[in-house]
Amino acid sequence: MNNVYSILWFDDNARSQKAFENRLRRQLKAEGFGLDVEYRQKIDEKGVGAICDQMRIYNKFDLIMFDHKLEGSAKGAKFAAIFRQNKIYTDMVYYSSSDVETLWTALRRERVDGVYVLNRDGMDDDLIRIVKEQVARVFDVNNMRGYALQYMSAVEGKLRSALAEKVKNSEDAEEQEKADKILEIIRKIESDFARKKNDDANDLSIAHCKKAILKGDVIFDAVRRTFEKVYPQGAALFGNGSNLHVLQRIRNVFAHRQHHISEDDHKLYFDRDTICPQGYSAEDFKDLRVKLMALSEELKPVIGNL
Repeated sequence: MNNVYSILWFDDNARSQKAFENRLRRQLKAEGFGLDVEYRQKIDEKGVGAICDQMRIYNKFDLIMFDHKLEGSAKGAKFAAIFRQNKIYTDMVYYSSSDVETLWTALRRERVDGVYVLNRDGMDDDLIRIVKEQVARVFDVNNMRGYALQYMSAVEGKLRSALAEKVKNSEDAEEQEKADKILEIIRKIESDFARKKNDDANDLSIAHCKKAILKGDVIFDAVRRTFEKVYPQGAALFGNGSNLHVLQRIRNVFAHRQHHISEDDHKLYFDRDTICPQGYSAEDFKDLRVKLMALSEELKPVIGNL
């Protein structure tokens, strides 16, 4: 689980689950997560084995769901057994309109343990409770610190790449003019920064700045301020006080300040933190996740999907 909660769902009537899927999507968004559901409606044991082979290499799923009767036969428990036999220990939900004892009997027959068993009637509330319990584990303060750093690193990297694309040589005169403007902005910002560090520093050359942009060596604040000047609605998206700027400051605190977890309130505190001096609780980290998701949506026209 990263910023998207992923479900692999075996049900031969996937359309019947869409209303619940939308409800779960709204619930997860409030917790700072997206939702991805992959349905399998027609699949046999060989196909499940192929999925297991892929999941041993990379398993993105947080939950696997099985209907008891797939295409009219009781295959759900068999599929659960195949996953466990292949050492796939992702949480599973096994459900049906049949009574719960029928489902437990099918699982015992296949010697499968560690599976949630639900009746289809009223399943929605039970399933949301299971998902919320899983999500709560992610809000461990140390996990969330690493997640925020990783997320902002991805944002930085994509913005740097987008800037590098804009300064490459172009045969189109208008595009080249935009590239020259960007290089001049970067040259001024970098030169001002150099002078603050060393009064004797000379202004940087355009060629030096272009090389630095293409290598990704320009300080991120210069990248952000450049987009602020050249992008439509740049002030709202990239200026001081923007969501990006606020999260950039939080990212810098997380990366460079020592931290400790208080024994009194179990919050995460950072030395000399003026952004959130009251410390970070699980609820604060939930709000942070929501802000990170909002940032992803705001910057999608610039950097695409994260």
